Parts: sequence; C-alpha cells; structure tokens
Amino acid sequence: MAEKINIMKRWPIVLGIVIIVAVIAYFFFKGGIPFLQPKGQETTYTGNKTIVQSSETGIEMYPTNGQTIKGLMTIKLTKAPKNTAEVWFGMVPKSQYSSTTDPNLGFDPDGSNGWSLDFYTKDIVNGEYTVFIVPKDSNKNPIDRIFANVVVEN
Repeated sequence: MAEKINIMKRWPIVLGIVIIVAVIAYFFFKGGIPFLQPKGQETTYTGNKTIVQSSETGIEMYPTNGQTIKGLMTIKLTKAPKNTAEVWFGMVPKSQYSSTTDPNLGFDPDGSNGWSLDFYTKDIVNGEYTVFIVPKDSNKNPIDRIFANVVVEN
C-alpha cells in the first residue's frame, strides 16, 4: 500500500516555500530585486513614488521602473547634474538596451521648461521597453546615463 504523507513532518518545507514566494512577489511588485538592479543606479521607494537615481551624480528621472505607460508620455529628468547643457532621451525594446548608444526620441536643448520630452506611445508596439536619459555638458559629452524599464500598453 502507498505510504501516507504526514503533512506535519513537512511543515518546515511548506513554510519555506511560502516565505520564498512572498518575498519574490513583494520585490516583483516593488520594481525588482535590489541586488539585480543595474550597477551605477539605485531605486528608492517613498510612498507611491519610485525614484530611479544615479549613484554617481544623483540625477533622477520619470517614468519609474516597472511603470506601465500609454498615450501621451513625458520623460523628465527630475534632478539634473551640474553643468547640464542639453538632455537626450531614448526608448528601445528592453532586450536591446545594452547595445544601444544613441538616444532615439529627441533632446531638450535648454531645459527652459525643465528637462523633459513629450511623445506618444500609440505608434509603439505593446511590450517591455527601456527609457533612458543622457544629460550632456556644453561640449556634448555625456555626464551620466540613467534608465528605467517600463511596459507599454496602448
């Protein structure tokens, strides 16, 4: 006859699995597992606001990691480094970010209304993308690069 499984003997395993699933779910909904965050930037959670911040220059951006975007979207450099003369903006499929060097959405030449760029997502296929910002100095040299992974759902 088949041996009966005594659940009481297996409770530590069941409890361990429940804890692991809870931790993974928590980090999934918070935008990622901290030790898997890209090097050179940090993600900070304060209430309902997520700030993606470069650890080198302290620049911050919007949208945030894990955010779903659609329609008219504004990419903002919410905290720019000193000596920023212009800011370039880009968005590529998430899988292509590591090989991308050129911002492809456009640039803000003077920051007179804040460092930002508006664009529509309606012509973009739904999926996961990386939005990135490259502030440059007056010699057009990149000062830093910051990015967030977003989901487009039109």
